[in-house]
Amino acid sequence: MKSPGKTIHTRLLMLLAAISALSIMGLLGLHLLQQRQIATVQAARDQEFRGQFDRLLALHSATLAAFTSDYSYWDEMVSFVGSGDRGWAAINIDAALMPAIAHAAWVFDPQFALVYGTDVENGAERPLAPPLAADELRELLRRQPFAHFYANSPAGLLEVRTAPIQPSADSARVTEPRGYLMAARRWDASHLRSIGESADSRVVLAPATAATDRPGAHDRALGRLRLDLSLPGWNGKPVARLEVYGTSLATSIWHAQLKQQLIAYAVMCTIMLVLLRLALTRWVETPLRALSRSLEAGDEQALVRLEASNTEFSGISRLLRDHLMQRRELERENAERRQLQSELLRLANSDPLTGLANRRVFRDRLGKQLQSAGGAGAGVGVLYADLDLFKAINDNHGHEIGDRFLQVIAERLQNCARSNDIVARFGGDEFLVCVDAVSDRSEVEQVARRMLRVLAEPVRINALEIRPSASMGISYFPDHGQDPDTLIVRADEAMYRAKQSGRNRYTVFDLSLAN
Repeated sequence: MKSPGKTIHTRLLMLLAAISALSIMGLLGLHLLQQRQIATVQAARDQEFRGQFDRLLALHSATLAAFTSDYSYWDEMVSFVGSGDRGWAAINIDAALMPAIAHAAWVFDPQFALVYGTDVENGAERPLAPPLAADELRELLRRQPFAHFYANSPAGLLEVRTAPIQPSADSARVTEPRGYLMAARRWDASHLRSIGESADSRVVLAPATAATDRPGAHDRALGRLRLDLSLPGWNGKPVARLEVYGTSLATSIWHAQLKQQLIAYAVMCTIMLVLLRLALTRWVETPLRALSRSLEAGDEQALVRLEASNTEFSGISRLLRDHLMQRRELERENAERRQLQSELLRLANSDPLTGLANRRVFRDRLGKQLQSAGGAGAGVGVLYADLDLFKAINDNHGHEIGDRFLQVIAERLQNCARSNDIVARFGGDEFLVCVDAVSDRSEVEQVARRMLRVLAEPVRINALEIRPSASMGISYFPDHGQDPDTLIVRADEAMYRAKQSGRNRYTVFDLSLAN
């Protein structure tokens, strides 16, 4: 006859074996479920990272796109295609490359012959050669006047944008092109580093034919991300490849948390199989209560004490403390990324030198104010200011003094404007002011006189004293035009009449100027 003690012991061993088998099966099932969840989250994160990086590249390309669009949509550029005036080009094209973060620009006539070329390093004397041959350029621009592509050159990889040169009055951009403008930005190490810092990633430029390595399971478990972006040439074929290496901190933290939960579950099952009720009460329930109280109260010192208790939960306490620290670091990085995105948006909408609105923003805001003024029956004035003899300042004292001089002038114009007026830098030494919601022209002229008086005050830069002056043209809505471009053009014509009349004065547009 079997001993009752042995029978109970055997049954307990069988029960423990069954519980152990069920626990192992549960652990395996939980592990497979976690792996599926990780794969789903990683796929969504890869797609989100691709979208964020595409938007970042668009932001970095915004200044180059704005340069080609704005400078090709300009009457003076139309005239330059015919005249080839290098003095005008030096003031209006060369000087605009650095603010637009462009390295080279080329102007072609309607027959695709090169009229002018320049780059930031060699100027117009030994400019970089155009990235396309004449027959390639003709094929591309006839098919796609507003083109965006990449090209290999002796200076390295170039990002290129093109636009047809058309009069300012052609707001729909439908007339026959009077020429073509092409601008390029060099993708050198500093530019790649800037993109990588913006995306919090490492960016590598590789040949289009180089082999690619996809991230493995271990890389995904650590939250590592990898993008391969093809950079198309003028004919659509890739000319280079962009490799982006990023890290998803959220994915790696989540994977670590799942792994911690799996380990904790295994530890708890082992304790349930080995220890009695008293052991569970002492080594599981009591530490769990301490952890719960610490997390509810937000008391990290309780986690420190529990970590120092040298129990099974010391490691969990340490992991929880690490998790809290990583969460705070993640929040800080997100705040820095949002600040960087805000700064990129500000650079795309403002003049980098003076901080004023650029011409694109000025046109948009002027159009909205014209709509508002038309509905309210009010008037709007447009002042077109051009500094007199500014080229002499750059020639005699250098561009650093010239830039500082422009910043002082911009600050004075901004201080003279009213709170609801718009002040913008139109390019070079030209400024635009929108005087909003006026009852008659005398208010606009009063603002112009105040600005001329303030601008005439001496400007002191280091030990140098400069006595500035400006010529201003005024157009008035609704008498002189109904849209922003017409008002700007007519204010420009009036400004030239002021220069012809002796400078340091303003002139109001009338029909004789148009004729």
